Amino acid sequence: RDDPAGPHHRVKLHNSTEWSQEQTVTVTTFLRRCQCAIVLFCSNSCPSPVLDALREKCNIVVLCLHTVSTTDELFRALAENKSLVHLNFYETRISDDNWTVLCHSLSGHPKLESLGLLCTFPYRVDKHSNESNKTSRTNVFLKMLQANTVLQELDAGRSTVLGPQNDEFDESILTDVIQPYFRHLLHVRALGQTRGPVYAQVMALALSKVNDSPTLAWMIVCSSIPTILKM
Repeated sequence: RDDPAGPHHRVKLHNSTEWSQEQTVTVTTFLRRCQCAIVLFCSNSCPSPVLDALREKCNIVVLCLHTVSTTDELFRALAENKSLVHLNFYETRISDDNWTVLCHSLSGHPKLESLGLLCTFPYRVDKHSNESNKTSRTNVFLKMLQANTVLQELDAGRSTVLGPQNDEFDESILTDVIQPYFRHLLHVRALGQTRGPVYAQVMALALSKVNDSPTLAWMIVCSSIPTILKM
């Protein structure tokens, strides 16, 4: 089932050592044959049976990753996945290159409704470099949001334990654009899906809803110019 609130299996995989052939076959068979929704927790690594299942037709609807060290194959697998509804990363450091791959993979995901990101930013000693990289990564994330038509919730809360250097996004863009975007998601996306004579009316409604965010309002106007010119 696609609904994680319904009957489901909760599976925790802690991969601290190499799996035996028997373990690999057992997990692979379960992920392929299970007919219930699967809530899957992976710690330290995302093993190959999970990667293969994500690429194939499976019932993994929730995937939570904790301190996963290697994400290259995972992010590429996500580009082929069609089952996930919730995806969460905690203390899984994502390099700038892999961040781009992740956002590209999620831009067209057909079902993903919520994304959790906590302590994924690879902190550097140089504070200026950190801020610059956060801005760049946040802009990449914005492009994903503009392309994605399903995502409804972002959990990128601050770490009260590890400090502000572990925040995921550029603070100003998060406050001025991303958070208002999710607050007014219905109206912003309606604008992107509307054409014809009612476009101006839908655009006016969207702008009236985002008037608490001048930056987001300006982005809406700029993105609408090509459509307006064609009308």
